[in-house]
Amino acid sequence: MINLYINEKMSTNNKIDMGHLISVAAVVGVFGDLSLQILSKCIGGKDGWGLNVYFAQHGPGESLFIAGGMMAIFYMIYIYALKLPLTVFNLAVYGIVWDILFRGYRLFDSLDGYYKHLGIIASAFWGGIPMVAPYILYTFYKGEKIQWFRRNNDRS
Repeated sequence: MINLYINEKMSTNNKIDMGHLISVAAVVGVFGDLSLQILSKCIGGKDGWGLNVYFAQHGPGESLFIAGGMMAIFYMIYIYALKLPLTVFNLAVYGIVWDILFRGYRLFDSLDGYYKHLGIIASAFWGGIPMVAPYILYTFYKGEKIQWFRRNNDRS
């Protein structure tokens, strides 16, 4: 049976319900994508920040499910496979690494316009934000302390 709670080695917070955190990540993915769909049409210019091709290929509904599913999967990999401590810094770097992989290997060629529009620094920044948001929202909701960095004396 999978332990849905994180142990002390992974976080200095009280026990974190991993199922709940992964659900929050999925919801953040859906609402983040919905926000991008709306904002790219309203203020994204002619090419919608380079996202028009992506949204045209996948459609408004499908792209919501892609974003939500990917965020849940990214969090599952982070928690259960990598087993890294939950900190804002670690999650931001993790998001940047995924962004670099998606850009470098063109995992979604429909995002070429987005990557061209933003450039590597801006897309890396926006790759880190979605990874950090679920953790911050979850800890805020639970009234727990947000771990920004790993403590110096924490060698786990």
